[in-house]
Amino acid sequence: MEKEKLQNILKDHELWLESEGKEGKRANFSGASLHGAKLSEANLRGANLREVNLFEANLAGADFMCADIWGADFPRANLAGADFWGANLAGADFWGANISMANFSRANLSDTNLEKANLSNAFYNNKTVWPAGFNKI
Repeated sequence: MEKEKLQNILKDHELWLESEGKEGKRANFSGASLHGAKLSEANLRGANLREVNLFEANLAGADFMCADIWGADFPRANLAGADFWGANLAGADFWGANISMANFSRANLSDTNLEKANLSNAFYNNKTVWPAGFNKI
C-alpha cells in the first residue's frame, strides 16, 4: 500500500474516533499487504485488520484496542508495548514477533500462533504472564 494512501486512511480513522463515528471513516485494512510498514504509535483502535499482512512491520506502541485482527499475519513484526486490550486476535500469527510489554488483557487469543515470539513482560488480564527473558511458547 502506498504511504500516502496509508496516511490518509489513518487520518480518516483518527477523525472517526474523535467524532465517535460522525465524521471520517473507520480504518479498513482487511486483506491488505502492509509488509514492512512503519506504524509505530499508530492509533488503530477499533480498526478492521482482518487477514492483513504486517510481516516485519514496525508497530511498536501501537493502539489496537478493540480492533478486529482475526487471522492477521505479524511474523517478525515489532509490536513492543502495543495495546491489544479487547482485540479479536483469533487465528493471528505472531511467529518470531517482538510483543514484549504488550497488553493482551481481554483479548481473544484463540488459535493464535505465538511460536518464537518475544513475550517478555507481556500482560494478559492485567497480570504479567510471561516473565522477562521468556521468548518462546
